Amino acid sequence: MPSRIIHDKCRKSRTLNALSAEAERLFWRLTTAADDYGRFDADPRVLLGECFPYKIEIFKSAQVEKWRDELTVAGDPDEEPLVRLYSLKGRIYGCFVKWTDYQRDRSKEKNPPKPKFPAPEDGVPVDVVTAALIGNAPQPAAEKSPAKAVTPASPSAAEMRFDQFWAVYPDRGGKKVGKQAARILFLKLTDEEQAQIIPATKAYAKYCKDQERTPRDAQRFIKGGDGEPWRDFIPGPSAPVRRPMSAVQAPQPARPPAGEDMPEELVRRFLGKDMSMRGEAY
Repeated sequence: MPSRIIHDKCRKSRTLNALSAEAERLFWRLTTAADDYGRFDADPRVLLGECFPYKIEIFKSAQVEKWRDELTVAGDPDEEPLVRLYSLKGRIYGCFVKWTDYQRDRSKEKNPPKPKFPAPEDGVPVDVVTAALIGNAPQPAAEKSPAKAVTPASPSAAEMRFDQFWAVYPDRGGKKVGKQAARILFLKLTDEEQAQIIPATKAYAKYCKDQERTPRDAQRFIKGGDGEPWRDFIPGPSAPVRRPMSAVQAPQPARPPAGEDMPEELVRRFLGKDMSMRGEAY
């Protein structure tokens, strides 16, 4: 990705002047996050991570969404907005309206780079209200067999489980970082997975302590480049407790009802003596 260009016209732009300080801050950072054709993933959660990676525990995705929406409003009736939003297959994308006026038009190069995001003409233009509805809509669950069907975690219960996860996750030098990124990944887990990851995290904390290892970032423990490491620490089922054979008592022979003679063989077994009680009432 080439370096981006900043023109001195920005100081007298009415559209930029109409933005809040935070929205303009997002605008400049977004120019470095967009692909070579001025397109980007416009999901506020993605924008938060891409444009403010060191602020994910300070800013909220709702704030970033508000700043993003400011970029879609023209500061002057005779001017176009800075950004347009469009949707494709249930996802929200954005593009800079005048990208080629201020940045290199790489589509005219001999070997143009491959776009990272779909083109606006391949999607459907949306306004900020529709974009918010699409961004907050539940994602369709992957098709699974009935035996493996899962129920999405309810928000309140999932948040409580995340707090438990974060409380037991091992720190590094007394500090824990990346809470917001870990939270996003944690909430994507199913109810069953969230219940499994908490004891797995306790086992991982013990492992790091016993082996004197530095814990990895929490989000990479949930899902990293090497898969989902937390699954390797799910405690296995405990082995059944077996009683020694000496503790198992052999069944005692049943006694005959009152008034009946006891066979001589049973007498020996009960009394351990060679004696006869035939003819005597038991």
